[in-house]
Amino acid sequence: MEQSYNLLTKHLLREGYHVHHYPQYVKIPAVYPVTLENVYGGFQYRSDYIQEKNYQTGCGLYVKGKHCLNDLGYMGIDWCFENDNPVVLCPFGAISCKRNHPLLENKEGTRSFHFCRCRMTYGYVYDMSIEKLQKLQKSDKDRLLKKFFEIHSENMCQHHMFFDERKMEWYFKYQPLMCAKTCTGGEFCPLRGRNLTKKKGNLFYDLKVSTVRKDDTFFAGEPIISIIKGKRFLDHSVSLDICAALRNIAANEIYWKEWWNQYSMLHIYDPDIKIEILNIREGKSEGRDLEQDLQDIQKGIHVVHASDLATAKKQKKKEEKKKREQTKIIKLEEKAAQYGLQALDPREQEFLRKRLGTEELNRVCTREAESGVQMDLTDYFEM
Repeated sequence: MEQSYNLLTKHLLREGYHVHHYPQYVKIPAVYPVTLENVYGGFQYRSDYIQEKNYQTGCGLYVKGKHCLNDLGYMGIDWCFENDNPVVLCPFGAISCKRNHPLLENKEGTRSFHFCRCRMTYGYVYDMSIEKLQKLQKSDKDRLLKKFFEIHSENMCQHHMFFDERKMEWYFKYQPLMCAKTCTGGEFCPLRGRNLTKKKGNLFYDLKVSTVRKDDTFFAGEPIISIIKGKRFLDHSVSLDICAALRNIAANEIYWKEWWNQYSMLHIYDPDIKIEILNIREGKSEGRDLEQDLQDIQKGIHVVHASDLATAKKQKKKEEKKKREQTKIIKLEEKAAQYGLQALDPREQEFLRKRLGTEELNRVCTREAESGVQMDLTDYFEM
């Protein structure tokens, strides 16, 4: 099992440490039973210890442990602090580097995602550190962004700005979903040159689900179609201006949201299942069309509204909760009537008082006492 230990664990074992005696700067992962034979390779550094340690890349750049990437499994090697080989994103975007580990060389890599192997060192020079380079890069990005806004002063929003690492330039890409996450309504929108309308709503759509009947009856092979109408795309209300912008581009987003949330799994068991997104519209409410619903029902389509499903689900949950409470009340009433109110703990007593009231609770306790001899509390606990 020693071959699966990380370098830190091997070193500590050679020094005479074991599972019940080890330095304060390491820990044993939270596994049961407590053992060094775990998936982490034995001991681990404590996070508060390792974050302030100094590391150095092959090209001589210094970096703090808190900025290194840990627990990266790649090419059969665990790149982690315990193996003295954490990685950091190369600030130069060097795809090929002779000073780096050969397994981390990736000719198809990009500037944003190319890793450098680091080793622990005792010194740290800020002027030769990745932290300083990152600060300079951020300063350059801010300068380029400011220059971009000076050139394109109109109809630009910082929420829709993206930076190209290869070309080292900013570009604008409008994404209404970003507006739905960051803007509420009423504030000034630089893209429109006016304030967003304070009227809020959502993006509604209908979901059509179709498959074929599969059974041993005469109707096998016939299509089965259902439509869930009035589904909401956003989980909260936003300005109707944002909803109108989303309507033209949301069809693809809605489709994949529905597909991966539920129907991709159903497709494994039913290859004939298909979904379609229909009637995308914005508004304060779903806007039911009863005449269209009747026409769909006449065609043999099962029609249901998402709001009705949510109401039914909420009502069912409420009834189940009421049923559980009623069962609990009956049990506590029997217990209080038979053994006395003192047999209930304070929370149970408070629960009954809220549901029954003090007078009714006293009647429950005295009704059984009048009909027979009440058991003593000490006898109750001795049962």
